[in-house]
Amino acid sequence: MGDQQAGEYRFALVCTAGTYERISAMRAAAKDSSLAEMQQHCADIDGVFANLGYGEELKASEDWHISYHRSEYNGLPCFYFVWSAYEFIFTRGGQHADLRA
Repeated sequence: MGDQQAGEYRFALVCTAGTYERISAMRAAAKDSSLAEMQQHCADIDGVFANLGYGEELKASEDWHISYHRSEYNGLPCFYFVWSAYEFIFTRGGQHADLRA
């Protein structure tokens, strides 16, 4: 994942749209990341946080319950964050392999 460009990753799916096997493999291969790194590489992460209710009064950056990671989802490099036991997955261009296949 060393050739990442700023804003290259887009929201692709939430874990409930994937399969157990693919999510488990992604989590097993994960490396720690940070909000700053995800904001650098994931163009629409702030919009995803806004849809979850974060904003001026409730900041994702101050929520220690959120964890940030980088990995691969079904062979595609990805970033993801875990919020309320859901994985929100970002891939290059928001692409993902066939869902539930």
